Amino acid sequence: GAVYVYETFLQPYVARHETEIDRNLLELRTRAGDMAVMYCQKVAKYGQTQVFEILQYVASRSSGSRTNQ
Repeated sequence: GAVYVYETFLQPYVARHETEIDRNLLELRTRAGDMAVMYCQKVAKYGQTQVFEILQYVASRSSGSRTNQ
């Protein structure tokens, strides 16, 4: 049964639309790569912001302790 369904329906459909399927898969792969790069950039920017905030906090604490001495 499975061979009949494959040979009768699935294989002819895939053969007729192979170029379009390949093009869509390539486009999907490209978009996924673009999204991955975008999210990596966002994560890097967020991390950088957090590091700067920590450094500002540490700097403000150390200058505050100098004032109290």
